Amino acid sequence: MGEIGWFPLYIVKIENNLSQDTIYITCRFDGRTIEEAQPNHVNSTLIFAYKSSLLAFSKLKCTFEWPKDKIAHIEAFIDYRVWVKKHCGDRHCNWKAADDGIYLYNFKQNMYNKVTNWTKID
Repeated sequence: MGEIGWFPLYIVKIENNLSQDTIYITCRFDGRTIEEAQPNHVNSTLIFAYKSSLLAFSKLKCTFEWPKDKIAHIEAFIDYRVWVKKHCGDRHCNWKAADDGIYLYNFKQNMYNKVTNWTKID
């Protein structure tokens, strides 16, 4: 399963599962912006692939902005095997934005678990 040389390959997917509306997603990997306010239309998916680094615990942090004056922040991926097994259950971290919050799919549990609610922007 997905290895490049000695380093495992991880896949992060973020799906817009809102009933309507486009959301805007900005993601940063270790502080470097890799997706700047990327529009994610209803039923579309952003996909990122990462090679593991044995030297550091890299983090992918994403901000979701919903035109209905709502925002959510997540740590979408941490390059640490224990974190991946606990939260994702596999080498794929599948996220979805829904009307009531942000969810992460756990392959071992075979279900989406709610991670955070939307926060109203004043």
